[in-house]
Amino acid sequence: MPDNAPNRGDDDDAVSSDDGYSEEEDLLIIGLAVKTLESQGNKKRLHFPTVFDRREIVNPGGSAAAEEFGQKLLTGHERRFVEELRVTKVQFYQLADWISVNTSMKGSSRQSLHLKLMIFLYVIGQGCTQRAAAHHFGVSQSSVSRIMATGLEAFADIHRTFVVQPEPTEVCHEPITKPKCQYFFGCIGAVDGTHIAAWVPEEGQRKWYNRKSLITQNVLCAVRLDGTFSYVLAGCEGSVNDASLLRHARSKSLKLYADRFYVGDAGFGACTGLLVPYIGIRYHLNDWKVSLEGPQNKEELYNLRHSRLRIIVELTFGRVKRKFRIMRSSPPEYDIYKQILIVYACTGLWNFLKSLEEKPALNKAQEEYLQSMTAWARDNLPSDPEVLRDEIAIDQWEEHLAYIEEMRQYNNAILQRKHEKHLGDEEWKAARHFRLER
Repeated sequence: MPDNAPNRGDDDDAVSSDDGYSEEEDLLIIGLAVKTLESQGNKKRLHFPTVFDRREIVNPGGSAAAEEFGQKLLTGHERRFVEELRVTKVQFYQLADWISVNTSMKGSSRQSLHLKLMIFLYVIGQGCTQRAAAHHFGVSQSSVSRIMATGLEAFADIHRTFVVQPEPTEVCHEPITKPKCQYFFGCIGAVDGTHIAAWVPEEGQRKWYNRKSLITQNVLCAVRLDGTFSYVLAGCEGSVNDASLLRHARSKSLKLYADRFYVGDAGFGACTGLLVPYIGIRYHLNDWKVSLEGPQNKEELYNLRHSRLRIIVELTFGRVKRKFRIMRSSPPEYDIYKQILIVYACTGLWNFLKSLEEKPALNKAQEEYLQSMTAWARDNLPSDPEVLRDEIAIDQWEEHLAYIEEMRQYNNAILQRKHEKHLGDEEWKAARHFRLER
């Protein structure tokens, strides 16, 4: 065997790579490279952490800073307080006292009742998202969610306490103090339906579309003539019409009396305790604004004054929407049950705030007239709504004709006196000119 012939045993003992490095050297180089990359990655993680504490981002000062922000808001300018929370400071303290005594909404070691109430009022007043309220007050979004859940239940208790239906003996003062309403004595308010924007999952949206192709909930409201709610039924689908809405409300808890009545739209239909306008006769106030002619018969006069009474529902709900902006939108953060509670919370808070206002008192003559008319209405108001409507229309029209005749005679007398005065002045001027010439 030649001396330079390859030895197979030598090949098994030592294996070299093509570039001159052995396998062990290759493994060593790879290991060093991995260690170097790991050390560089650790340095980067030290300078740029990938995990953040959300509470430190929202409010680095914690719950103490949130409480301090709330105290600054309470001790700050009244105008800013009202613009953000939609109530005055006096109203806020009275509301907080009532809630602490009558509801389960309480303060905790981390958040006081005042801070929770401010967050709740801010959300419903501004109509903002829970995320925006969390950043504004410096709390976590989960805290705002819990506050809204407990707050809606607490304000539902306010609704049950302050939104109360009239008793059969109740009489509104407006027909006494407003001459054009005197023939509607026995009226305890107005009834109408209003649509509130709703958010519903896609699979259940069909029945929530109203006639304008918007997703809404149809809310039935009964409003006293002083602008306070006496009954609210929320949660009906937007596709429900007025007649079905009224039937559903009567099957639930709406009370209608034979010797007292609400005024309502013609879509509800005539029934005991509800006066509706004449169908086919101009009714809405916008129709009267564009017309240059006044009422031409008793039906038109009745519809005009009926519309002026019923408009109180639209006015009141419009004021509620302007005050509590959450009523204008349909935030997807709340399911349909909580959206219903939002309607009850806002209407209950509206009545609570109205109860803090001073109401004008009747004088002695008005109180005596109120007592006599109450006794008269108890014995003489017909229970048939159509008969009552015709009686009111006839009495109003007779008074209207008498008033027109009286005004015609008064205007003729004024014109006659002006004419006589004008003649007298001309005669005096002529006599004076004759004397000067002589």
